[in-house]
Amino acid sequence: MPFAPDHYETERALERSGVPFTVLRVNCYADNIFSWLPQALSSGQWFTSSGEGCAGYVTRDEAAAAAAVLSFDAIHSCRVDVTGPEALSATAVAGIVNEVFDSPIQVISVSDEQLAEGLPAAGLPASLVELLVAMDATTRTGGVDIVSNLMSFE
Repeated sequence: MPFAPDHYETERALERSGVPFTVLRVNCYADNIFSWLPQALSSGQWFTSSGEGCAGYVTRDEAAAAAAVLSFDAIHSCRVDVTGPEALSATAVAGIVNEVFDSPIQVISVSDEQLAEGLPAAGLPASLVELLVAMDATTRTGGVDIVSNLMSFE
């Protein structure tokens, strides 16, 4: 992910500071599905380079609720993975969408290069294209295949 090095260095700086900290590592937002959903419902196709990779999708509301962990006095200098209850592949997400919307969305697997070429053709800006391709690549390689119960402390 393009922003991952910044987050990593921030965590390292917190560790070196000696100040107690709690880092919430929020997985992929399920809300982002709504950005591609109208087009997929309209066309019946979802183009992705995520392969069979999975993500532990979480809603923004769930992530905000997880911030309540910061109020626990006993928690210091830890990292908390904030995820949904199950890691889902694109095929699984499409299955849920198809069931909920009674639709025939088909997952179309493409390479990162094909995705990077197709997204601008769909009207997306270059900065967003880079992020979306990186998200798919990270998903494909297992970078967000994380599930926790919000109480798994490192």
